Amino acid sequence: SIGLLRNARVLSNVMCSVELYQTAAKLLEMRDTTMASGNDTRIGGLRTSITAATFPKIHIKGALPPKLSGYATCPTAAYNDLCDRECASGGMRNTSIFAMSLGYDRGVYGGSIAGLWALMDSAFMFDYSTGTHNLHLAEKISNTFTKVRGHDTGNPELNAHLLDMITVKACNFTALKAKAALEDQRHRLRSKPCVAIWDDLVAMSRFRLADAVFCHVWYDCPGDEASLAMVGLGCAIHDLIDIGPDISCGEISNIIPSLTGGDLSLEAIWSVYVGLVAALEWYATNDPFNPAALAILYTHWWQLDNMRHRTVTLMSRIPPSPEYAVSPEKLTSPPSFDTFTHKNGLKYEKGRTVLDIQRVELDRIEDTKFKDIQGVITKLVRPVLEFSGKRGTHLPVEATYCADVLEACLSRQHSEKIRLLWRLLLVMWKCGAMWKVVLASTQYVHQGYTNCDRHRDDYNETTW
Repeated sequence: SIGLLRNARVLSNVMCSVELYQTAAKLLEMRDTTMASGNDTRIGGLRTSITAATFPKIHIKGALPPKLSGYATCPTAAYNDLCDRECASGGMRNTSIFAMSLGYDRGVYGGSIAGLWALMDSAFMFDYSTGTHNLHLAEKISNTFTKVRGHDTGNPELNAHLLDMITVKACNFTALKAKAALEDQRHRLRSKPCVAIWDDLVAMSRFRLADAVFCHVWYDCPGDEASLAMVGLGCAIHDLIDIGPDISCGEISNIIPSLTGGDLSLEAIWSVYVGLVAALEWYATNDPFNPAALAILYTHWWQLDNMRHRTVTLMSRIPPSPEYAVSPEKLTSPPSFDTFTHKNGLKYEKGRTVLDIQRVELDRIEDTKFKDIQGVITKLVRPVLEFSGKRGTHLPVEATYCADVLEACLSRQHSEKIRLLWRLLLVMWKCGAMWKVVLASTQYVHQGYTNCDRHRDDYNETTW
Protein backbone atom coordinates (compact mmCIF):
# COMPACT_ATOMS: atom_id res chain seq x y z
CA SER A 1 0.00 0.00 0.00
CA ILE A 2 0.99 3.65 -0.30
CA GLY A 3 1.20 3.91 3.48
CA LEU A 4 3.70 1.06 3.71
CA LEU A 5 5.81 2.55 0.92
CA ARG A 6 5.81 5.91 2.68
CA ASN A 7 6.81 4.33 5.97
CA ALA A 8 9.64 2.41 4.32
CA ARG A 9 10.93 5.57 2.66
CA VAL A 10 10.76 7.56 5.91
CA LEU A 11 12.62 4.79 7.72
CA SER A 12 15.33 4.69 5.06
CA ASN A 13 15.85 8.43 5.37
CA VAL A 14 15.85 8.39 9.15
CA MET A 15 18.51 5.68 8.99
CA CYS A 16 20.61 7.96 6.77
CA SER A 17 20.65 10.43 9.65
CA VAL A 18 21.49 7.72 12.19
CA GLU A 19 24.31 6.48 9.96
CA LEU A 20 25.59 10.04 9.61
CA TYR A 21 26.02 10.44 13.35
CA GLN A 22 27.44 6.98 13.99
CA THR A 23 29.93 7.13 11.13
CA ALA A 24 30.96 10.69 11.93
CA ALA A 25 31.75 9.66 15.50
CA LYS A 26 33.92 6.84 14.19
CA LEU A 27 35.66 9.01 11.59
CA LEU A 28 36.42 11.76 14.10
CA GLU A 29 38.05 9.25 16.44
CA MET A 30 40.05 7.85 13.53
CA ARG A 31 41.08 11.32 12.42
CA ASP A 32 42.19 12.29 15.92
CA THR A 33 44.29 9.13 16.14
CA THR A 34 45.84 9.85 12.77
CA MET A 35 46.62 13.45 13.70
CA ALA A 36 48.27 12.31 16.93
CA SER A 37 50.34 9.50 15.42
CA GLY A 38 50.91 10.71 11.88
CA ASN A 39 49.99 7.24 10.63
CA ASP A 40 47.00 6.18 8.56
CA THR A 41 44.12 4.68 10.52
CA ARG A 42 41.87 2.06 8.91
CA ILE A 43 38.68 0.51 10.27
CA GLY A 44 36.73 -1.63 7.84
CA GLY A 45 36.23 0.31 4.62
CA LEU A 46 37.21 3.67 6.15
CA ARG A 47 40.65 5.26 6.25
CA THR A 48 41.98 8.56 7.57
CA SER A 49 45.32 9.87 6.39
CA ILE A 50 47.66 12.81 6.81
CA THR A 51 50.16 11.58 4.23
CA ALA A 52 47.48 11.62 1.52
CA ALA A 53 46.36 15.15 2.45
CA THR A 54 48.86 16.96 0.24
CA PHE A 55 48.18 19.16 -2.78
CA PRO A 56 50.66 20.27 -5.44
CA LYS A 57 51.82 23.85 -4.96
CA ILE A 58 50.67 26.21 -7.71
CA HIS A 59 51.10 29.92 -8.35
CA ILE A 60 48.23 32.15 -7.26
CA LYS A 61 47.73 35.88 -7.78
CA GLY A 62 47.43 37.52 -4.39
CA ALA A 63 46.18 36.27 -1.04
CA LEU A 64 43.27 33.87 -0.87
CA PRO A 65 40.05 35.36 0.51
CA PRO A 66 38.98 34.04 3.91
CA LYS A 67 36.04 31.68 3.83
CA LEU A 68 33.31 33.43 5.83
CA SER A 69 31.03 32.17 8.59
CA GLY A 70 27.29 31.57 8.28
CA TYR A 71 26.49 35.20 9.04
CA ALA A 72 27.75 36.90 5.90
CA THR A 73 25.39 39.62 4.64
CA CYS A 74 24.90 41.38 1.30
CA PRO A 75 24.90 45.16 1.96
CA THR A 76 22.94 46.31 -1.10
CA ALA A 77 19.61 48.01 -1.67
CA ALA A 78 18.65 45.32 -4.19
CA TYR A 79 19.05 42.62 -1.55
CA ASN A 80 17.09 44.59 1.05
CA ASP A 81 14.28 45.16 -1.46
CA LEU A 82 14.20 41.44 -2.20
CA CYS A 83 13.88 40.63 1.52
CA ASP A 84 11.09 43.19 1.90
CA ARG A 85 9.18 41.69 -1.01
CA GLU A 86 9.49 38.18 0.43
CA CYS A 87 8.50 39.42 3.93
CA ALA A 88 11.76 38.12 5.40
CA SER A 89 12.45 39.37 8.91
CA GLY A 90 14.94 38.83 11.71
CA GLY A 91 17.64 36.26 11.13
CA MET A 92 16.13 35.26 7.81
CA ARG A 93 17.36 38.55 6.31
CA ASN A 94 20.90 37.32 6.79
CA THR A 95 22.12 36.45 3.30
CA SER A 96 23.69 33.12 4.22
CA ILE A 97 20.49 31.98 5.91
CA PHE A 98 18.14 33.39 3.27
CA ALA A 99 20.11 31.70 0.48
CA MET A 100 20.05 28.32 2.24
CA SER A 101 16.36 28.56 3.08
CA LEU A 102 13.95 30.37 0.77
CA GLY A 103 16.41 30.87 -2.08
CA TYR A 104 17.29 27.19 -2.16
CA ASP A 105 13.88 25.76 -1.28
CA ARG A 106 11.93 27.68 -3.89
CA GLY A 107 14.47 26.59 -6.45
CA VAL A 108 14.13 22.90 -5.63
CA TYR A 109 10.49 22.75 -4.52
CA GLY A 110 8.71 25.63 -6.19
CA GLY A 111 6.02 27.82 -4.67
CA SER A 112 4.05 27.62 -1.45
CA ILE A 113 5.60 24.46 -0.02
CA ALA A 114 9.02 26.11 -0.23
CA GLY A 115 7.87 28.63 2.36
CA LEU A 116 7.14 25.86 4.86
CA TRP A 117 10.54 24.27 4.30
CA ALA A 118 12.20 27.69 4.53
CA LEU A 119 10.78 28.29 8.01
CA MET A 120 12.41 25.12 9.30
CA ASP A 121 15.62 25.56 7.32
CA SER A 122 16.08 29.15 8.51
CA ALA A 123 15.73 28.09 12.13
CA PHE A 124 18.20 25.26 11.69
CA MET A 125 20.76 27.30 9.75
CA PHE A 126 20.77 30.05 12.36
CA ASP A 127 21.26 27.49 15.10
CA TYR A 128 23.92 25.49 13.25
CA SER A 129 25.96 28.52 12.23
CA THR A 130 26.28 29.86 15.77
CA GLY A 131 28.32 26.87 16.87
CA THR A 132 26.67 27.13 20.32
CA HIS A 133 23.85 25.53 22.30
CA ASN A 134 21.17 28.03 23.30
CA LEU A 135 17.97 26.94 25.05
CA HIS A 136 16.01 30.02 23.98
CA LEU A 137 16.93 29.45 20.36
CA ALA A 138 16.12 25.74 20.70
CA GLU A 139 12.63 26.67 21.89
CA LYS A 140 12.13 28.95 18.89
CA ILE A 141 13.19 26.15 16.55
CA SER A 142 10.79 23.74 18.24
CA ASN A 143 7.99 26.28 17.85
CA THR A 144 8.80 26.65 14.17
CA PHE A 145 8.52 22.91 13.57
CA THR A 146 5.27 22.83 15.55
CA LYS A 147 3.85 25.62 13.42
CA VAL A 148 4.67 23.79 10.21
CA ARG A 149 3.37 20.51 11.64
CA GLY A 150 0.05 22.14 12.46
CA HIS A 151 -0.44 23.53 8.97
CA ASP A 152 -3.51 22.10 7.24
CA THR A 153 -3.26 22.15 3.46
CA GLY A 154 -6.83 20.94 3.03
CA ASN A 155 -5.51 17.84 1.25
CA PRO A 156 -5.13 14.63 3.34
CA GLU A 157 -2.46 13.18 1.04
CA LEU A 158 -0.41 16.38 1.14
CA ASN A 159 -0.82 16.61 4.92
CA ALA A 160 0.60 13.08 5.20
CA HIS A 161 3.49 14.10 2.98
CA LEU A 162 4.19 17.14 5.16
CA LEU A 163 4.29 14.94 8.26
CA ASP A 164 6.78 12.61 6.61
CA MET A 165 8.99 15.48 5.53
CA ILE A 166 8.92 17.13 8.96
CA THR A 167 9.97 13.83 10.51
CA VAL A 168 12.78 13.39 8.00
CA LYS A 169 13.98 16.97 8.35
CA ALA A 170 13.86 16.88 12.15
CA CYS A 171 15.95 13.70 12.24
CA ASN A 172 18.42 15.09 9.71
CA PHE A 173 18.82 18.39 11.58
CA THR A 174 19.22 16.58 14.90
CA ALA A 175 21.91 14.28 13.53
CA LEU A 176 23.84 17.13 11.94
CA LYS A 177 23.65 19.23 15.09
CA ALA A 178 24.86 16.23 17.11
CA LYS A 179 27.71 15.75 14.63
CA ALA A 180 28.62 19.42 15.06
CA ALA A 181 28.68 18.92 18.83
CA LEU A 182 31.12 16.03 18.40
CA GLU A 183 33.33 18.25 16.25
CA ASP A 184 33.21 21.20 18.62
CA GLN A 185 34.12 19.03 21.61
CA ARG A 186 37.54 18.89 19.97
CA HIS A 187 37.99 22.66 20.02
CA ARG A 188 41.50 22.30 21.42
CA LEU A 189 42.66 20.15 18.52
CA ARG A 190 44.73 22.29 16.16
CA SER A 191 44.04 22.12 12.45
CA LYS A 192 46.20 19.77 10.45
CA PRO A 193 45.56 18.56 6.89
CA CYS A 194 43.79 15.21 7.01
CA VAL A 195 41.47 13.27 4.70
CA ALA A 196 38.82 10.58 5.13
CA ILE A 197 38.67 7.92 2.41
CA TRP A 198 35.78 5.51 1.85
CA ASP A 199 35.90 2.22 -0.05
CA ASP A 200 32.09 1.93 -0.28
CA LEU A 201 30.71 4.70 -2.51
CA VAL A 202 27.08 3.71 -1.88
CA ALA A 203 27.50 4.06 1.88
CA MET A 204 29.37 7.31 1.36
CA SER A 205 26.51 8.64 -0.78
CA ARG A 206 24.05 8.05 2.05
CA PHE A 207 26.42 9.69 4.53
CA ARG A 208 27.07 12.69 2.30
CA LEU A 209 23.44 13.37 1.42
CA ALA A 210 22.59 13.40 5.13
CA ASP A 211 25.56 15.65 5.87
CA ALA A 212 24.31 18.04 3.16
CA VAL A 213 20.84 18.05 4.81
CA PHE A 214 19.41 16.36 1.70
CA CYS A 215 17.46 13.59 3.42
CA HIS A 216 14.17 15.27 2.49
CA VAL A 217 15.38 15.49 -1.11
CA TRP A 218 16.24 11.78 -1.12
CA TYR A 219 12.75 11.05 0.24
CA ASP A 220 11.23 12.77 -2.81
CA CYS A 221 13.56 11.10 -5.33
CA PRO A 222 12.64 8.12 -7.52
CA GLY A 223 14.75 5.97 -5.18
CA ASP A 224 16.92 4.47 -7.92
CA GLU A 225 20.69 4.03 -7.87
CA ALA A 226 21.31 6.90 -10.29
CA SER A 227 19.40 9.34 -8.06
CA LEU A 228 21.35 8.17 -5.01
CA ALA A 229 24.62 8.70 -6.88
CA MET A 230 23.53 12.19 -7.93
CA VAL A 231 22.23 13.43 -4.58
CA GLY A 232 25.20 11.93 -2.73
CA LEU A 233 28.27 11.95 -4.98
CA GLY A 234 26.89 14.95 -6.86
CA CYS A 235 27.85 16.91 -3.73
CA ALA A 236 31.24 16.99 -5.42
CA ILE A 237 29.88 20.20 -6.97
CA HIS A 238 30.44 21.75 -3.54
CA ASP A 239 33.27 19.62 -2.19
CA LEU A 240 35.46 20.49 -5.17
CA ILE A 241 35.35 24.21 -4.42
CA ASP A 242 35.65 23.61 -0.67
CA ILE A 243 38.38 21.00 -0.92
CA GLY A 244 41.19 23.20 0.40
CA PRO A 245 39.44 24.67 3.45
CA ASP A 246 37.94 21.29 4.36
CA ILE A 247 41.13 19.28 4.18
CA SER A 248 43.31 21.96 5.76
CA CYS A 249 41.20 21.91 8.94
CA GLY A 250 40.65 18.15 9.09
CA GLU A 251 37.00 18.09 7.96
CA ILE A 252 35.84 14.47 7.59
CA SER A 253 32.93 14.98 5.19
CA ASN A 254 34.62 16.09 1.98
CA ILE A 255 34.18 13.26 -0.53
CA ILE A 256 36.79 14.24 -3.13
CA PRO A 257 39.62 12.19 -1.56
CA SER A 258 37.37 9.12 -1.79
CA LEU A 259 36.42 9.86 -5.40
CA THR A 260 40.12 10.05 -6.29
CA GLY A 261 41.06 6.96 -4.28
CA GLY A 262 43.23 9.08 -1.99
CA ASP A 263 45.13 10.68 -4.88
CA LEU A 264 45.05 14.49 -4.62
CA SER A 265 47.07 15.14 -7.75
CA LEU A 266 45.55 17.72 -10.06
CA GLU A 267 45.15 15.02 -12.71
CA ALA A 268 42.97 12.88 -10.44
CA ILE A 269 40.89 15.85 -9.27
CA TRP A 270 40.49 16.95 -12.91
CA SER A 271 39.02 13.55 -13.78
CA VAL A 272 36.45 13.96 -11.00
CA TYR A 273 35.66 17.43 -12.35
CA VAL A 274 35.11 16.00 -15.85
CA GLY A 275 32.84 13.25 -14.50
CA LEU A 276 30.79 15.77 -12.56
CA VAL A 277 30.29 17.95 -15.65
CA ALA A 278 29.18 14.89 -17.63
CA ALA A 279 26.67 13.99 -14.91
CA LEU A 280 25.35 17.55 -14.75
CA GLU A 281 24.83 17.62 -18.50
CA TRP A 282 23.04 14.28 -18.52
CA TYR A 283 20.51 15.44 -15.93
CA ALA A 284 20.12 18.86 -17.53
CA THR A 285 19.19 17.15 -20.79
CA ASN A 286 17.35 14.01 -19.69
CA ASP A 287 15.92 14.46 -16.18
CA PRO A 288 16.14 18.15 -15.21
CA PHE A 289 13.34 18.05 -12.62
CA ASN A 290 14.55 15.04 -10.63
CA PRO A 291 14.81 16.31 -7.02
CA ALA A 292 18.28 14.76 -6.70
CA ALA A 293 19.45 16.77 -9.69
CA LEU A 294 17.69 19.95 -8.56
CA ALA A 295 19.45 19.74 -5.19
CA ILE A 296 22.80 19.71 -6.99
CA LEU A 297 21.77 22.40 -9.49
CA TYR A 298 20.82 24.80 -6.72
CA THR A 299 23.92 23.94 -4.71
CA HIS A 300 25.87 25.59 -7.52
CA TRP A 301 23.80 28.77 -7.31
CA TRP A 302 23.71 28.70 -3.51
CA GLN A 303 27.49 28.78 -3.25
CA LEU A 304 27.43 31.85 -5.48
CA ASP A 305 24.72 33.78 -3.61
CA ASN A 306 25.31 32.92 0.08
CA MET A 307 28.18 35.43 0.56
CA ARG A 308 30.19 32.75 2.40
CA HIS A 309 31.97 30.84 -0.33
CA ARG A 310 34.24 33.21 -2.18
CA THR A 311 33.74 31.48 -5.50
CA VAL A 312 34.32 34.29 -7.99
CA THR A 313 37.08 35.84 -5.89
CA LEU A 314 38.89 32.50 -6.00
CA MET A 315 38.58 32.49 -9.81
CA SER A 316 40.55 35.72 -9.91
CA ARG A 317 43.53 34.14 -8.16
CA ILE A 318 44.31 31.80 -11.07
CA PRO A 319 45.46 33.17 -14.46
CA PRO A 320 42.89 32.27 -17.14
CA SER A 321 43.69 29.62 -19.71
CA PRO A 322 41.64 28.18 -22.60
CA GLU A 323 42.99 24.76 -21.57
CA TYR A 324 40.71 24.81 -18.53
CA ALA A 325 37.61 24.73 -20.76
CA VAL A 326 36.23 21.21 -21.08
CA SER A 327 33.31 19.41 -22.70
CA PRO A 328 33.04 15.71 -21.77
CA GLU A 329 31.57 13.11 -24.07
CA LYS A 330 27.83 12.76 -23.53
CA LEU A 331 26.69 9.92 -21.31
CA THR A 332 24.39 7.36 -22.95
CA SER A 333 22.84 6.27 -19.65
CA PRO A 334 22.25 7.84 -16.22
CA PRO A 335 25.41 8.63 -14.24
CA SER A 336 26.64 5.76 -12.09
CA PHE A 337 28.74 5.93 -8.94
CA ASP A 338 31.84 5.40 -11.08
CA THR A 339 31.00 8.43 -13.23
CA PHE A 340 31.99 10.69 -10.35
CA THR A 341 35.35 9.01 -9.72
CA HIS A 342 38.77 9.57 -11.25
CA LYS A 343 38.43 6.22 -13.00
CA ASN A 344 35.41 7.21 -15.10
CA GLY A 345 37.45 6.92 -18.31
CA LEU A 346 35.50 9.70 -20.01
CA LYS A 347 36.84 11.31 -23.15
CA TYR A 348 36.55 15.06 -23.52
CA GLU A 349 37.31 18.05 -25.70
CA LYS A 350 39.09 21.05 -24.26
CA GLY A 351 40.47 24.40 -25.30
CA ARG A 352 39.42 27.41 -27.34
CA THR A 353 36.73 25.59 -29.32
CA VAL A 354 34.88 24.72 -26.12
CA LEU A 355 35.05 28.35 -25.01
CA ASP A 356 33.64 29.55 -28.32
CA ILE A 357 30.74 27.11 -28.04
CA GLN A 358 29.96 28.43 -24.55
CA ARG A 359 29.81 32.00 -25.88
CA VAL A 360 27.29 30.93 -28.51
CA GLU A 361 25.28 29.08 -25.87
CA LEU A 362 25.23 32.09 -23.55
CA ASP A 363 23.99 34.31 -26.40
CA ARG A 364 21.18 31.85 -27.05
CA ILE A 365 20.19 31.83 -23.39
CA GLU A 366 20.17 35.62 -23.31
CA ASP A 367 18.06 35.70 -26.47
CA THR A 368 15.25 33.87 -24.66
CA LYS A 369 14.53 37.25 -23.01
CA PHE A 370 13.59 35.45 -19.81
CA LYS A 371 13.51 38.42 -17.45
CA ASP A 372 14.38 36.70 -14.18
CA ILE A 373 17.82 35.52 -15.33
CA GLN A 374 19.03 38.57 -17.23
CA GLY A 375 20.82 39.98 -14.19
CA VAL A 376 22.63 36.68 -13.65
CA ILE A 377 23.83 36.74 -17.25
CA THR A 378 25.00 40.35 -17.40
CA LYS A 379 26.44 40.67 -13.89
CA LEU A 380 27.89 37.20 -13.35
CA VAL A 381 28.03 34.60 -16.11
CA ARG A 382 29.13 36.79 -19.01
CA PRO A 383 31.95 38.52 -17.08
CA VAL A 384 33.11 35.12 -15.81
CA LEU A 385 33.04 33.63 -19.31
CA GLU A 386 34.90 36.56 -20.88
CA PHE A 387 37.51 36.54 -18.12
CA SER A 388 38.03 32.81 -18.61
CA GLY A 389 38.64 33.37 -22.32
CA LYS A 390 41.00 36.31 -21.71
CA ARG A 391 38.57 38.73 -23.35
CA GLY A 392 37.68 40.38 -20.05
CA THR A 393 39.95 41.89 -17.42
CA HIS A 394 37.63 42.15 -14.41
CA LEU A 395 35.44 39.85 -12.36
CA PRO A 396 32.48 41.05 -10.27
CA VAL A 397 32.52 41.13 -6.48
CA GLU A 398 29.97 38.97 -4.68
CA ALA A 399 27.68 41.78 -3.55
CA THR A 400 27.08 43.04 -7.09
CA TYR A 401 25.40 39.86 -8.33
CA CYS A 402 24.10 38.23 -5.13
CA ALA A 403 20.58 39.64 -5.38
CA ASP A 404 20.37 38.77 -9.08
CA VAL A 405 21.21 35.12 -8.45
CA LEU A 406 18.63 34.99 -5.67
CA GLU A 407 16.04 36.61 -7.94
CA ALA A 408 16.61 33.86 -10.49
CA CYS A 409 16.27 31.14 -7.84
CA LEU A 410 13.10 32.75 -6.47
CA SER A 411 11.40 33.08 -9.85
CA ARG A 412 7.95 31.50 -9.88
CA GLN A 413 8.20 30.51 -13.54
CA HIS A 414 9.66 27.26 -12.36
CA SER A 415 9.99 25.09 -15.46
CA GLU A 416 11.60 27.75 -17.63
CA LYS A 417 13.79 28.97 -14.78
CA ILE A 418 15.11 25.50 -14.05
CA ARG A 419 15.94 24.70 -17.67
CA LEU A 420 17.81 27.98 -18.15
CA LEU A 421 19.69 27.75 -14.85
CA TRP A 422 20.89 24.30 -15.90
CA ARG A 423 22.25 25.79 -19.11
CA LEU A 424 23.94 28.67 -17.31
CA LEU A 425 25.51 26.26 -14.82
CA LEU A 426 26.99 24.23 -17.67
CA VAL A 427 28.46 27.36 -19.25
CA MET A 428 30.27 28.17 -16.00
CA TRP A 429 31.63 24.64 -15.51
CA LYS A 430 32.49 23.98 -19.16
CA CYS A 431 34.29 27.29 -19.72
CA GLY A 432 36.76 26.30 -17.00
CA ALA A 433 35.87 29.07 -14.56
CA MET A 434 34.92 26.59 -11.86
CA TRP A 435 38.13 24.64 -12.39
CA LYS A 436 40.03 27.79 -11.47
CA VAL A 437 38.04 27.90 -8.23
CA VAL A 438 39.12 24.33 -7.51
CA LEU A 439 42.77 25.12 -8.23
CA ALA A 440 42.78 28.15 -5.95
CA SER A 441 40.95 26.26 -3.22
CA THR A 442 43.69 23.64 -3.00
CA GLN A 443 46.11 26.29 -1.74
CA TYR A 444 44.30 27.13 1.51
CA VAL A 445 46.04 26.71 4.86
CA HIS A 446 44.22 26.97 8.20
CA GLN A 447 45.92 27.94 11.46
CA GLY A 448 42.99 27.61 13.85
CA TYR A 449 41.20 24.56 15.21
CA THR A 450 39.72 21.58 13.38
CA ASN A 451 36.32 21.58 11.65
CA CYS A 452 36.21 25.31 11.02
CA ASP A 453 32.74 25.57 9.48
CA ARG A 454 30.80 27.72 11.94
CA HIS A 455 31.08 31.04 13.75
CA ARG A 456 34.14 30.81 15.99
CA ASP A 457 37.02 32.97 17.17
CA ASP A 458 39.40 31.30 14.71
CA TYR A 459 37.20 32.13 11.71
CA ASN A 460 38.84 35.27 10.36
CA GLU A 461 41.39 36.66 7.94
CA THR A 462 44.35 35.88 10.19
CA THR A 463 43.69 32.15 10.34
CA TRP A 464 42.88 31.33 6.70
